[in-house]
Amino acid sequence: MRIKQDDIVSINDISRLIGASVGTLTYYANNMESEVRERREPKERGGVRLITAPSEGLKRVLKSIKDTILLQYEYPDYVYGLGGNTLREHALVHAGEVTTVKLDVRDFYPSLKNQWVYSMWIEKFNFDPEAARILTKLTTLHGGLTQGFPTSSHIAAIVAESFTKELDVFAKSNGLRFSQYVDDLNLSGKAVDRRLVFKTVISLAHRSGLSIKKRKTKVTSPKDGKVITGAAVFGKQTRATKKVRQRSIQAIKALQADPNDEYNIQRVIGYAGFLKHLRPSDGRRFMEMAAPYLPRKKQKK
Repeated sequence: MRIKQDDIVSINDISRLIGASVGTLTYYANNMESEVRERREPKERGGVRLITAPSEGLKRVLKSIKDTILLQYEYPDYVYGLGGNTLREHALVHAGEVTTVKLDVRDFYPSLKNQWVYSMWIEKFNFDPEAARILTKLTTLHGGLTQGFPTSSHIAAIVAESFTKELDVFAKSNGLRFSQYVDDLNLSGKAVDRRLVFKTVISLAHRSGLSIKKRKTKVTSPKDGKVITGAAVFGKQTRATKKVRQRSIQAIKALQADPNDEYNIQRVIGYAGFLKHLRPSDGRRFMEMAAPYLPRKKQKK
């Protein structure tokens, strides 16, 4: 796939496209560590998750890259949540299926290395090496993608296509459904050969330079209830799971304790969108609770 703006090739072209000077792009590319705030969050089952928050200036640049370049990409129809199909539609892909397999890629974002991102800009968008180099430095950190950049989910979906397209072909050839929502990969079907699925997925991931975390790969059957990416599915109805709703309340409490923390603000806004997509009334109630602690300009989101 080539970007629709066929004349966009150099860093000067990209500068005009996204509305930021070459000097600005170069400055941020060369000063990423001072322009990004990092925090480490403990994971529920041990380990630490690195969350990054770009400065306001860098965030504007990254959003422009996302809006003017990454959203022009033609994502496969199994990819959800990148400006097209919604979380609810993603969850409903698997409604009515007997067994669901949720796959967990080990360190998904960091495992997508900057050299792969560099190749993406050249091979998928036809940018020249200088433009690819600067864009790679702007959209990666510590040698790979990072959670918290507006561009990360879109780039991850493109870079991981060598894996996910083969997974989609495998699913269709075995009568299964496959969908991807950011780093959440799900397979489902009436009859699922678990051993075949695990063997194939691990092999495909390894071939693409990725690794599946077996311990966090989950298989659910009807008696377990159907949960897809934090969404409980009841027939054609969806709602955020109880665990997600509890976490959303914790996010409001964290914001109440520190209303000026941008991470807490973005976390609350993220939960609001998540709840709204699955059940609008939940989203409205959540925003009513959060509104007193959010900056006024954020309350309409």
